[in-house]
Amino acid sequence: MPRGKRIQPRLVAVDEVPKAVRRSVYVELVEEFARSDMKAAKLEGAKVSSLVSVKKAIAALGLATVSAVTANGEVYLTKK
Repeated sequence: MPRGKRIQPRLVAVDEVPKAVRRSVYVELVEEFARSDMKAAKLEGAKVSSLVSVKKAIAALGLATVSAVTANGEVYLTKK
């Protein structure tokens, strides 16, 4: 089977770099928690493996007063 011509990388001019439009569901939950008067909250239905995504959401929003922790296999948000 003959191989096709290999495409070489090239530069293409663009007006601007596109901004990320995909937002994690955790961004909305963390935003909601930050606006609320709750001191602590459990992320119901979130697995421990989602902790990294939750921490990314906190960092993306620049919330220094909110942190995410795990306890007993569940993810919790707390305010400092």
